[in-house]
Amino acid sequence: MDVLIKTKTGNFLGAGTNGAVYVKLVSSDGKESADLMLDVLWKNDFEQGAEGEYWLSNVAVTAPIRELKLSRDTIYPLDQWFCRSLSVQLSPGENGPTYYFPVDRWIGAGGYVWLVPGGCCLPQDDWHPHERQKELLVMKERYKSFNHTEGLLPMTTAGGKPSTASTKSSRQGKYRSQSIDDPKGKDDASPHTSTVFTYKRLTVVTVMQLEVSYETSPVS
Repeated sequence: MDVLIKTKTGNFLGAGTNGAVYVKLVSSDGKESADLMLDVLWKNDFEQGAEGEYWLSNVAVTAPIRELKLSRDTIYPLDQWFCRSLSVQLSPGENGPTYYFPVDRWIGAGGYVWLVPGGCCLPQDDWHPHERQKELLVMKERYKSFNHTEGLLPMTTAGGKPSTASTKSSRQGKYRSQSIDDPKGKDDASPHTSTVFTYKRLTVVTVMQLEVSYETSPVS
């Protein structure tokens, strides 16, 4: 069967790749195709923001498509590819059915992801639950957060404990007190101070006006 596969690469900086990309199709009856390499001769595929079309012949697959495996080779180990979406049309010359697969993932060298048409399914219908568990663990670690101060928005820990640069302690944690008028800073807070909290990947700068005094002259 002839198959037309279309891909979209993200517009993020570094989203493109020079590595080889493969697709494996799985029919609803469990029949699997070989790993199909997506490549156009004399074309630099999968560049940032690029859209590609790949015509494949004699693919061992039948409608409907149950799932798809999108993978990369192990060349260019430091190369990451961000795929936005992918579509598969069976028998394009006869206007056959088209299946859409949202991806929106970074795929590294040697990495792969299993996708279903539409991008989601019920947990009990997932054919690869262990892969979903691995993805959940990665997401939990990536977006792990903590509440530095009650009432404020949480901050991400970037996979580790927050690191602080400080010269003085307070009830809310460590901070460095620096006078606006005195760039060298001092330990005692001045009437106008800036308090700087520094973490691994997040820096919060808060300027606090602690005291404002006005001098008035007596009216004669």
